[in-house]
Amino acid sequence: MRENERGSLRYKRIGEILVDKGIITNEDLATAMNIQRSVKRPLGEVLVEYGYATWEQIAEALASQYNLPLLKEIPRNID
Repeated sequence: MRENERGSLRYKRIGEILVDKGIITNEDLATAMNIQRSVKRPLGEVLVEYGYATWEQIAEALASQYNLPLLKEIPRNID
């Protein structure tokens, strides 16, 4: 999270995270957002479908967005 211009905390958007990590460019993000508006689907789905990112990269960005660890495997000894 980071502060916005009013001093309150806000989450980074997933596209911003992916750009910051170098996974997509600002141009890729703009293109994907235009597609997203027309197909009315989540940005992550559009990014994967059009080859801009993988599902793993989307999951990592979402985990980062909410400051959560990314579990790549489900623990086997869950009670």
